[in-house]
Formats: sequence, C-alpha cells, structure tokens
Amino acid sequence: MKNRVYESPTMRPVNRLAAEVTGKGVHYEPQKKIAQQHWEIQPPTIPTPRNIRDLSGIRFGRFTVLGLYSGGGGLWVVRCVCGDFETRRSRAINNPRNTRDRCDKCSHLRHLQRHDEFLRKGKNDEST
Repeated sequence: MKNRVYESPTMRPVNRLAAEVTGKGVHYEPQKKIAQQHWEIQPPTIPTPRNIRDLSGIRFGRFTVLGLYSGGGGLWVVRCVCGDFETRRSRAINNPRNTRDRCDKCSHLRHLQRHDEFLRKGKNDEST
C-alpha cells in the first residue's frame, strides 16, 4: 500500500495537517530588551527628585508606575497586572499609543495563546 502522507514525485506533504505532523516545528524564544529588567518581587525605588515629573500612579497598557528605580539610568519601576515588576523609560510611559504594553511573561503567554489559536483556526485575531 502506498504511503499517502507524501506525494511521490515531489515528496511534499499532501495537506496542511500532514505538513504540521512531519514538519520540524517552530521554536520561539522571547526577546530580551536592553533597558528592561524583570522581577517577581518589588525592586527598591527612590523618591522622585524635584526637577523630574513624578509619574507614580500612572496606568498604561497593563502596567502601573510605582516609582523611580534606585539602580539609576532614568528607569521607572512598573507593576504588571500579573503581579510581576519591570522597568520602563519615561518615554514609554508617556507614549499615548502604548496601550498594549505588557511584561515579558505576559508577552510570552500571549504569543503561545496566539500560536495555539492559529493552529486551531488557521488565522489570528488581531483585536488583542
């Protein structure tokens, strides 16, 4: 009996399911951003100097700004809705188009959800 997974002359998979089963697969590694750090416990913050606009309490994307990072570099400590902490620059906080910003863990989880949705439906929903 002939194997129907592959077409004989070109050795290409017969359909999409056969291609997924016999394919090499996809590996995803989240990218690390240079000016960003990630913690599960709150890092130390310092009082905001008088010459800098206080951004504490501002909400953007999935973050809430907690204070100025004590490690320097003009970074602000933000808390994601998942409970993890990261740093962001004031430029990212003040950007009005930055409505979907999220931490590395939430970004990775969202990527996995979108990939699973694509495998199930064959398309991605661009609304989220």
